Amino acid sequence: MGSMGVVMRRVLAVVVSVLALLGGATGTAIAQPLGSAVTAAVRSEPPTVQRGDSGPTVRWLQYCLTRQTLQYADIDGVFGARTQAAVKEFQRSQGLAADGVVGPRTWAKLGGSDTRPPTLQEGSTGTKVSALQKALNEGRGSFVPGSAPVLTVDGVFGPRTKVAVEAAQRAAGAGVDGVVGLQTWALPVHAAGQVLANLVGVRAPGELP
Repeated sequence: MGSMGVVMRRVLAVVVSVLALLGGATGTAIAQPLGSAVTAAVRSEPPTVQRGDSGPTVRWLQYCLTRQTLQYADIDGVFGARTQAAVKEFQRSQGLAADGVVGPRTWAKLGGSDTRPPTLQEGSTGTKVSALQKALNEGRGSFVPGSAPVLTVDGVFGPRTKVAVEAAQRAAGAGVDGVVGLQTWALPVHAAGQVLANLVGVRAPGELP
């Protein structure tokens, strides 16, 4: 019985060692990349930008700063002196080092990894187009000229919707292209400080996390 007990203990020890090795080979090696992939999918922090940069990331920065330290007319995708000053002012208000460089800490305060508003243009379809059409109809005589066409709320961005968007852009002094991008989403629609994005239900400019 003594010998049998020793053998059983040795067998059990071997089994435990094998299971531990299998757990290390599969659990650790597989779970880590999966966890990293999920994190990467959830967070998409923009790259660091500073004076002299230009492009979509700068435009997104300017959108995030609109109604904080910039205006919708400043959304042009060019990181110049005005944008740099606006960044420094925002950084000071948030207790950050006011260096004018937008890195991870400044992006975090701005909510830079949030989902960006969609770009809507002729050919776009869906619920956001329907909400846009409704907002443009209700804004006639206000932020949309009364001469703009009354739209059928059908979720299809056709020529008439483009004409209405162009009318709103022209009235606001924005770039007139009939495309609802970041500058158009930031167009003021009410004295209470709302913008077009608020009416359509997308991330509005200047909304901090």
